[in-house]
Amino acid sequence: MSNWDSIYEEKGVFQIEISERAKKAVAFFLEKGLTTILDLGCGTGRHTRYLVENGFNVYSCDSSSEAVTIAKDNIPGAQFDTCEMISLPYNDVFFDAVLCNHVIQHGMLSDIEKTISDIYRVLREGGYLFLITVSTNHHKALTGREIEPNTRINTDAFDGHIPHHFFSELEIKQLFAHFEILHLEHFEGPSELDPSTWSAAWELYAIKK
Repeated sequence: MSNWDSIYEEKGVFQIEISERAKKAVAFFLEKGLTTILDLGCGTGRHTRYLVENGFNVYSCDSSSEAVTIAKDNIPGAQFDTCEMISLPYNDVFFDAVLCNHVIQHGMLSDIEKTISDIYRVLREGGYLFLITVSTNHHKALTGREIEPNTRINTDAFDGHIPHHFFSELEIKQLFAHFEILHLEHFEGPSELDPSTWSAAWELYAIKK
């Protein structure tokens, strides 16, 4: 059982509202005429549902079988898979775009590098990546214990027992060097999970060269 299974067993569906930035990404996908989308780290499917409602051919995956079961029972019209993000169960050059919202930071840097490589593999040439991930300015980056540079465990969060990596601008640019970065923005504001706390994150739009 993954760490996330116990979280979803305890909390059930705890994220419902669509991220406003994800809504803009979906509008971007529509503008570009894309059809087949991967919701990577879908949780219980809040963005999957929105993608389906907007007419996309949607594949969704998460490491938590509990979350995938909840999503599958409540959202018709998408294909769901349980998998680790370092090894996606999809063919090469299969997707027009990948949506990955606050997911990639959950792990050690070596796993994050593998995940980025697999995202690149499953995207078609000219395919798009929309990604949001936490930055080194996030308040949680000062909590817990550092286990490698910019990676901390036991942070001040409900999922703090899972390693979290916090990204600098230079690191983002280095990790996504095989992509063409179209847009990279740092933003701060209330956390999606807990609006009473402050979040700092990166928004990335990139294209597979």
